[in-house]
Amino acid sequence: MQNDENRTLGAFYASRCGRSVAAQLSAFIESRWPSAEGRRILTLGYATPFCSVLERKKPQVIIEADPTDTKETRSALKVSPLSLPFPDASFHAVLAVNVLERLLQPEMLLKEVRRILMNGGSVICITPNKYSLWGVRRDAPPMRNRLFSAKEAAEMLNANLLNVTYQKSAVFLPPAAYTRNVAMLDEFMSYLPLSAGAFVLTEARKQAVALPQKIKEKNYKSARITKASIFSSPRS
Repeated sequence: MQNDENRTLGAFYASRCGRSVAAQLSAFIESRWPSAEGRRILTLGYATPFCSVLERKKPQVIIEADPTDTKETRSALKVSPLSLPFPDASFHAVLAVNVLERLLQPEMLLKEVRRILMNGGSVICITPNKYSLWGVRRDAPPMRNRLFSAKEAAEMLNANLLNVTYQKSAVFLPPAAYTRNVAMLDEFMSYLPLSAGAFVLTEARKQAVALPQKIKEKNYKSARITKASIFSSPRS
């Protein structure tokens, strides 16, 4: 895996191993988002291998954005992880792949993800697993930055008021195994514990935040101002 052809994410996903990885991750996305017709979807990071899956679902729009310092996808909109250039509650779904591990403060991006998601909107985060065989070797490009355990990924999302609803892992065999057709074997190994897969796939939803009852009863005017400040959309 450690060679000139696989030093970038683009080259990795173009390789036989990368195509197998993308197929497994794409199957997860399809299972969690069975319908996306008419919806607005934002991808963050290097999501090129997965956009074709989303396009088949006939969404209203797919916007590719990259908040990292790398130039993996030239067609992606370059954005700041501290301030995404979209109004509040403007997307139904967000796919964050190959991105959180490449940021110094991934929590700041998740705050922005929550802001731009509609209430009940879904975010899928795909992160490299520190406890997998891939995490030990760290020679594949997706593993060369910060690694997360399943627990750390879930805690990070929950801490930013994104309620984790589902987690699983994928890609169980070591990178060298993917020089052959091992789809059936990898499918069998998908029943292994969550910590065994090279990638942790976490889905979370944005829940509306209720105002404290005491504020509503004692100072309605103050509560109304607070509500306006929460749900207003200063960005355009």
